[in-house]
Amino acid sequence: MKQVYKSRIKTYIRSQFIQARDELNLTQAKMARKLLMEDRSYAAIESGESCCGTLTLVLFLVFCCKDQTAFLNGLREALENVEQDMVH
Repeated sequence: MKQVYKSRIKTYIRSQFIQARDELNLTQAKMARKLLMEDRSYAAIESGESCCGTLTLVLFLVFCCKDQTAFLNGLREALENVEQDMVH
């Protein structure tokens, strides 16, 4: 069950990073610099290969996310759906 939650979080964060980068009109390299990470590490997040750490998530929320409340509400919805999907 824990792995399902991790997978949903990774998928959600990936989509939010891609959307924010598009809205900010940044290349992957510029987004990586904004988040204080290596280009390859950022590309791995967008490709779904990995997820971000706490520092990267906080930097994203502070400097790249236009609506932190919407981000958290979307994450809550994604995680609530895990339990619903397990029941059905």
